[in-house]
Amino acid sequence: MSEFGKFFKDKSIIASVLIILFAEFFLQLGCYRPFLKKNSFAYNIRKIVFLPIANKEKLNPEILLMGSSLAYEGISARLLNEELLKSKYKVQNVSISGSELITQSLALEEILKKLDKTKILIHFADIQTAWLDRKVLNEATLAMISELDRMKAYEKIQKDQYEYTWKDISFLILKLVSYKKDFADFFLNPANRFREIVKNFQKESNSAYTYENTYKEAFTVYNFSDLKTCIDATLPSKPIAKGSDEYHKDAVFRTCLLADTVKVPFGETKETNAFKLRLKNFYDEIEKKGIKIILVYPPVPNILEKEKYKQRIEFWNSYYSNILPKTKIDLSNIIPEENNGDYYYDMAHLNAKGMRLFTEGLAKELNLILTETK
Repeated sequence: MSEFGKFFKDKSIIASVLIILFAEFFLQLGCYRPFLKKNSFAYNIRKIVFLPIANKEKLNPEILLMGSSLAYEGISARLLNEELLKSKYKVQNVSISGSELITQSLALEEILKKLDKTKILIHFADIQTAWLDRKVLNEATLAMISELDRMKAYEKIQKDQYEYTWKDISFLILKLVSYKKDFADFFLNPANRFREIVKNFQKESNSAYTYENTYKEAFTVYNFSDLKTCIDATLPSKPIAKGSDEYHKDAVFRTCLLADTVKVPFGETKETNAFKLRLKNFYDEIEKKGIKIILVYPPVPNILEKEKYKQRIEFWNSYYSNILPKTKIDLSNIIPEENNGDYYYDMAHLNAKGMRLFTEGLAKELNLILTETK
């Protein structure tokens, strides 16, 4: 008998293979999902997609909000529904932190199968993404789309012209691969994970809403004038300012560092061309379902070259003119100039005070649009 044959007749090898197959089988059935780390990408995508579906009887909206963390942290669906009470339209926010268009598209596919009253999609533009769009799939995107329809995910990867490898496909298909970091975190401190699960279960809300921003902290407590001084003021070695905590300080540090180190180009680039294709694919799929799209331009802190941000909005309106919906809402100036930073948690996200202003501004514009459409 050949060495190859002996290898596959070795009982320890057979046992190992069977254990791996059984483990993968049970993972595919979803047995591990209740143990996923809270706020991991896999955990969040499942919560955002399947909580609205589970609460369809409580809230079956005519309007869905979709975007990345700008909309996730920046808009309260609860407040928006209160403001739109007279219009009789109901709203649900299904925005996903850290999401690319491919993730948003797949999530909407899943949600729209069940939320059958949807007539309008409000899409929040993550303006700089047009210049930062990737050729390859990052791990966060793979972690999220692997929790959705994986066959459609593979089709969209090809349609959106991503460059992918066998490692990406294995991440998409095999739970032993996509959950490997979660496993590592779990086995390093299982007691902590179980405490987290119990705590989440006890705190579980009956709310039909996916999330609402309650952060009161503002980055202005660190008293800086530009990104360089922001980084210096929030270094790990520096003290936590009054009105902040370690998580807030770290968030301000990381977003300032990111804004300072990532130099975003301007004008037409390879990235803006790739994004054009993906944006068109995204909007085409929504419009084929007979759903109207409204595009919203969100606010950013004044410290982040606001004039250039305006120019980027103008670029979108010009370069993507044949793709963008007719109805656009520019709320980039909704946050007051005076004490502007008091409305932001960090360089990328609004706090609860800013969220209220952004939500009220959107409600005002939507009430006008919905009145005209009747």
